[in-house]
Amino acid sequence: MHNIPEKIQLMKEGGRLLSILMEKTLARIGIGTTGIELESFFDTSLKGLGVQSAFKGYEGYPYHLCIGINDMVVHGFPSARKFQQGEIVTVDMGLIYKGYYSDMARTVVIGEDVHGYQPFIDAVQTAHFASVAKAKVGNKIGDMAAASQQIVEFDHSYGVVREMVGHGVGEKLHMSPDVPGYGRVHTGPVLKEFQTLAVEIIAIRHPNSSLKNSIDGWQTYSVVGEVCAIYENSIYVGKQGGVLLTNC
Repeated sequence: MHNIPEKIQLMKEGGRLLSILMEKTLARIGIGTTGIELESFFDTSLKGLGVQSAFKGYEGYPYHLCIGINDMVVHGFPSARKFQQGEIVTVDMGLIYKGYYSDMARTVVIGEDVHGYQPFIDAVQTAHFASVAKAKVGNKIGDMAAASQQIVEFDHSYGVVREMVGHGVGEKLHMSPDVPGYGRVHTGPVLKEFQTLAVEIIAIRHPNSSLKNSIDGWQTYSVVGEVCAIYENSIYVGKQGGVLLTNC
């Protein structure tokens, strides 16, 4: 049995802290909550834990959190806009613990699911774990990608976003290799034991998953105006499949 590298041990601890922060942040969400309130809570919580934000200042990004509402896909700015009944909201967050990065995202429905978004969110979560299961020593990135695409696009009629993908994570927030949510089996880089990845399935509730950018250069939206869901965990590659470093 291999000894677990120190990097993995530190990323496990960082991932545990991030998972707690995600759980506490999601628990504060309800009708009338604002993204800026979640941002403030996260800021205070970081200081209490003595860890650093992974996002704020990264390539100039101005906030700790990315908050996506409805058709906002990625890099949504926390704002004073109040969440409304039945909307879909994504919270994406990351932290740095003893020099190592962790990254995770969740999507939730606000209040009662009046628009029937939960089955879509559940499909994205299922696709995520199908991808993680293929993060096995000797498999390839394409095996992970094909597993998630099968669920999102073939088992359902949704669309995997092509422009934004998962990635390596650890010493940096974004590292090689790219980890897309779509692809062909037996293609791409070979997965190595203890390789650390951010498996991020980003999907639109429509077959057309194209994006359009806002004028700020960060925030991106569904071109067809449909809602987006994201499910992301940091993991490491294991002999039997991916092992979660974040989860809640």
